Amino acid sequence: MSRISYVNGQYLPHSLATMHIDERGMHFSDGVYEVIFFINKQCIDLDAHIKRLDFSLRELALDWPITKAVLPHIINDVIDQNRTNTGAIYVQITRGTAPRSHVFPKDAAPSLIISTKRMPFSLNPQKLENASAIIVPDQRWKRPDIKTICLLPNALAKEQAQQTGAYEAIFKLDNDFISEGSSTNVWIVDKNGKVITPPAKGYILNGITRQTLLKLGSKAGLQMSEKEITETDLLEASEVFLSGTTTFVKPITHINNKAIGHGKPGPITAKIAELYYSYCMAESEHVRLETKHRLAS
Repeated sequence: MSRISYVNGQYLPHSLATMHIDERGMHFSDGVYEVIFFINKQCIDLDAHIKRLDFSLRELALDWPITKAVLPHIINDVIDQNRTNTGAIYVQITRGTAPRSHVFPKDAAPSLIISTKRMPFSLNPQKLENASAIIVPDQRWKRPDIKTICLLPNALAKEQAQQTGAYEAIFKLDNDFISEGSSTNVWIVDKNGKVITPPAKGYILNGITRQTLLKLGSKAGLQMSEKEITETDLLEASEVFLSGTTTFVKPITHINNKAIGHGKPGPITAKIAELYYSYCMAESEHVRLETKHRLAS
């Protein structure tokens, strides 16, 4: 069965899901996106993703191409038509098609594309896979809190990491503060066991998984904190891990070839991973039962 994608009101074979040559997303990266993970066909933190998508649209003065309440139904249709149980949904909204001009078009209709791909829920709290990272200058624009499709600096940083055999590139600002990874949020565990992540003050994307982990950790009695992290803090931490929609919880045991802590996933990272794994499994079941009840009503 071929993959099915959604393009501006049509469900099409993925190979035929194309956009016009004057699409502003292609010319100017004039658009935003969300990636949502689903387990057993149930989206994790869907409401939070839609809320952030709404924020990104407002910050770029972009209109919704459909009624916001309809989006979950289209997402579920794409999942169903692809017969995919577990994977990621990609939602992209651009300003649409218009003759090439830097000025916003007055009559262009926003474009909406939705696609999916199969991905395993690769998070085993009892057997965490470690990874390495490098630190690179943060050369992105000054609004990474908006989830735009302008990802070239992120891609360049990720490629630099791959060329060195590392999993991720971690961005450092000019003031020596750490911001985030090229596609992840960054966390450290300090010598006192406090779990720290940079604050969502505009220079990082306020990750949905990040928000969930802050809540889960606090509820479990862990010391969770949002404050600036320096490069020294990062390199001298007891534990470092990353989070993201498709990264889940990823231990980082070496940075710039330097071992972090004991050079292996730490106990607090394992605890965070266990909390998130349990949350996702419970959330997918909750959404399934809620949907079943709604359909039966």
